[in-house]
Amino acid sequence: MPAEDVSVDRIIAMFSLHEIRDREERVTMLNELNRVLAENGEIYITEHLSDIQNFTVYSLGAFHFYSKKEWLSNFCESKLEVKQELKTTPFVTTFILTKR
Repeated sequence: MPAEDVSVDRIIAMFSLHEIRDREERVTMLNELNRVLAENGEIYITEHLSDIQNFTVYSLGAFHFYSKKEWLSNFCESKLEVKQELKTTPFVTTFILTKR
């Protein structure tokens, strides 16, 4: 990522990180976001989750998304902490992350 360490106050990733299909690559990307995040900065990750609400809308397509459990595991592995979780609609979740 073309940014210096601890140099970015706010990072926004909307409906994009679930496209990184390989878990290790996704965690590597989250590690990079953590690397450039300022000490008091925040990362906003907005995604559909693989859950019953999205299954009712997307049917089998909901399996293209990741579960909340998977996201939380990825964040933990990347030394990121969930500061807040917002349900912007029944189908969309935003995680606000900070450094641990």
